[in-house]
Amino acid sequence: MKKHILLGLLLSVTGQLFAQLLEYRRGYIIDKDSVKRECMVKYRSEGGIVTKSINKDDGEKQTYLASEVLGYGQENDHYIVLKDVRTKVSTIGQDKHEFMFAKLEVEGRISLYSTVVRYKSSSYGFNYERVYIAEKLPEYSPIQFRRQKKKQLALLVELMKDLPEVQQKIGTKKLREDELKQLIRYYNSQTNKDQGNK
Repeated sequence: MKKHILLGLLLSVTGQLFAQLLEYRRGYIIDKDSVKRECMVKYRSEGGIVTKSINKDDGEKQTYLASEVLGYGQENDHYIVLKDVRTKVSTIGQDKHEFMFAKLEVEGRISLYSTVVRYKSSSYGFNYERVYIAEKLPEYSPIQFRRQKKKQLALLVELMKDLPEVQQKIGTKKLREDELKQLIRYYNSQTNKDQGNK
């Protein structure tokens, strides 16, 4: 009985998270020529986005894969296309997602993105999970934060090795979402100060 309740609760929470992505909302897309076009936008569970005209409910729908646009937005959320995100979590067991949409969470020397990934579950088909991706160009292409504490902390230490005083703030415990964002914002503010002093 407890398993059924837990499974129902898990499916409900995952469903609510994913349902937010699947409804049309006013927004825009940015095509490969960097042209921004206003439209109604929704995310497809298989990946990609679907757009339709703002003025017509029955307007022609257009589907785009992440490889076909530079990004899109819905209300205050802005999504860009990341290429070759290094990860072990994927639908087909690859080490990289070739193209994926990701929401910009923190912008700076280290940028932080979030996205929902679909992966195969051993017993219930597919699961969806919100994950974070860090990028520090040109040194580090996008890489997904791992769920294991050791790997998450090791990635943060590597990304922030140029500022030892920030590394000391990482600590030894796995960071919650808000702590991760706060740490990356702090790192970015410190690197901006250092660049201003040069």
